[in-house]
Amino acid sequence: MTVFMLRGALFCAAALLPIAANASIMSQPLTVNCSTTRLSSIISGITNGDIQFGGAITINASGTCSDHIYIPMGWNFVINGTPSTVITGDTASSATITNDGGRLSLRNIRVTTTFASQEVITTWAGGSTGIYGSTIVGGAAKNAIAVTAAATTTIENSTITSTGNSAVNIGGGGYAWINTTSGHYTTISYNGSGGQALGCWEGTFDLTTEGTGIATIGPSTSMGIASRGCRATIGGGSSRKNSVRITGASDAGLRAKAGDFYNIINTRMFSNAGSTIELSAGTIEIDNSTIVVPEAAGIRALRGAIIFFNHIYGTSSVSGPTPYRCNQGGKIYADVGFAPAGGATSPGGCLSIGGTSTN
Repeated sequence: MTVFMLRGALFCAAALLPIAANASIMSQPLTVNCSTTRLSSIISGITNGDIQFGGAITINASGTCSDHIYIPMGWNFVINGTPSTVITGDTASSATITNDGGRLSLRNIRVTTTFASQEVITTWAGGSTGIYGSTIVGGAAKNAIAVTAAATTTIENSTITSTGNSAVNIGGGGYAWINTTSGHYTTISYNGSGGQALGCWEGTFDLTTEGTGIATIGPSTSMGIASRGCRATIGGGSSRKNSVRITGASDAGLRAKAGDFYNIINTRMFSNAGSTIELSAGTIEIDNSTIVVPEAAGIRALRGAIIFFNHIYGTSSVSGPTPYRCNQGGKIYADVGFAPAGGATSPGGCLSIGGTSTN
């Protein structure tokens, strides 16, 4: 009798029998009208053996689904929708979709909740969630999308919005890759009070575009991006200047504090009413970007923060009446010959030009 080792336990060949019994599940997609059949019932009816030893199980879903979907560790699902497929949370005790260490891809689906106490999509415990060509609406939920505890989330060609805490919230070692392919759009916006379109709390994210794709953070009735202890690249790998846009924040376009590091490339920041960038005790490199600051604070370096205009990809431009502010030891630098156009000698400015960097 053949013996296999799985997660430190011994299993005999007899334990593999459910695979053969359900082989058809692995070979072709399941078709579900979730107006009449709960997706959670379909998922819970599939055996652990089917998932552990096989590839992804694909479900083609149609209709309006009132449901809570739970993906356990090690399970792998692809849920494809249609332009009219909707999944709405049906319980105040759980997120609409919880990925607890498994793998999940959502394509062409609208996902939302009506419960103020819950998120829409939560990924944690090392899980991986992909959101493609979809719309995620947080409503009054805490976050539309939350990723934490060494989990990852991919957001591509999608629209994410919330009135709760964040549209996208990355924390506790979570990672998000936000991408837009050529000819498409990704928009992350916020319409609540005191929150942000994208929050990053001791997490990591990359925001990129391909070809003619455009990614937009905003508009936001509070902050565009807010973070603490975050590491992020915005516009890295993007092929066009201004292909990433941070705009329409009524407070700050980007507010980062306590050890954050940002690399901002090919990004246009404009129409952010409070301040465009506000950095405390962290580092930001800005490269080949266009920044239009408001009448108020503009670009601020606080508590020993360093903001540096790099020029690996091209010289940035800054415009506005009072673009630079430094307080509590903060510094803003640019190399000789590569200073951003506009505002370098404005009243009260603190842009220091000098030296040469080796890139």
